[in-house]
Amino acid sequence: PFWKLVLKQFDDLLVKILLLAAVVSFVLAIVDGASGFEAFVEPGVILLILVLNAVVGVVTETNAEKAIEELKAYEADVATCLRNGRLVILPATDLVPGDVVEVSVGA
Repeated sequence: PFWKLVLKQFDDLLVKILLLAAVVSFVLAIVDGASGFEAFVEPGVILLILVLNAVVGVVTETNAEKAIEELKAYEADVATCLRNGRLVILPATDLVPGDVVEVSVGA
């Protein structure tokens, strides 16, 4: 699901440290009695950077998943291999170590 992909972007030690830094900065701004927009600029910027990082991560991972799916379309269903001295056509999933596979261009 999409939400798991988003949460996965925050499952990194550096990101967790930055989240903690934003929370600490926010708490310190409240404890110091700071008022106005300037008091919350630092935690806001940290959170904005983390959100942008998550967006870039989600887009990159989504594009990578699509590329992998497209590459799977090129995967061969059958293979021609040399077994027991003769060429045999069999499902690619039945290939075992030691099979000599015939490789050809196209088709």
